[in-house]
Amino acid sequence: MAKVIRLDQIRLDGGTQMREDLDQNVVQDYAEKMRDGIVFPPLITMFDGSNHWLVDGFHRYLALQAAGKQGHSCEVHSGTQQDAIFMATSVNGTHGLQRSHATKRKAVEVTIAHPSAKGWSNKQIAKHCGVSDKFVASVKDPEAKKKQADNVARHFEKKAEKQEETAIKSRPEEEFGPSPEELRAQAFEEEANQQYVAELIASDNKLAFADSEVKRLLKAYSQLEARFEAVMDEKAEAIKMVKSLQKQLDKLKK
Repeated sequence: MAKVIRLDQIRLDGGTQMREDLDQNVVQDYAEKMRDGIVFPPLITMFDGSNHWLVDGFHRYLALQAAGKQGHSCEVHSGTQQDAIFMATSVNGTHGLQRSHATKRKAVEVTIAHPSAKGWSNKQIAKHCGVSDKFVASVKDPEAKKKQADNVARHFEKKAEKQEETAIKSRPEEEFGPSPEELRAQAFEEEANQQYVAELIASDNKLAFADSEVKRLLKAYSQLEARFEAVMDEKAEAIKMVKSLQKQLDKLKK
């Protein structure tokens, strides 16, 4: 049950402040709203029989002082200073000013070292502090983040290799060598060339015949050139995709 506690009865020096630092702009903003009559949620304290240790609401506490308030509603829990510290590591995970990376790290470090969390798993610590179990692992082991990045990088590498293998398997057989159709086309072309030579020899107007044949060959060359450009475009797209995947891998490895 909440009750009003005088501010001078609440202690802030018990090691319960988990934030990296307190934002004075937030304090001033809260103070102005308090002067305007806006009522803020209760503070959370831990009472050990003599002292009220502030567990949650440091920005609000300082704002109350700045606004000239003498006391405020508090949600009072019974326990020791150590209980207050342990409880402080679990607050602000889902409410209040967003916590910084350093603030989350401090909460996890304090929890790991606290007797109340002795034997806890990463998941238990993560749930208590409102972070991920991977974050807890990275605090326990500074190399964990790099290991995680390496694992993700290997995942992408395997995925890229699998995609390449799939592409090779699904690639038409003719891309690896001449197909029966291509062999027939080559034979037809050789036969056509032989026929052209025979017709040229038998032609009365060899120059005109040769000219028409040159035009035919130029047209065929143009078609081959267009096909070659299409193949090069496909190759360029494939190179772009490989470079994109490589950039993703490089970022993950950093």
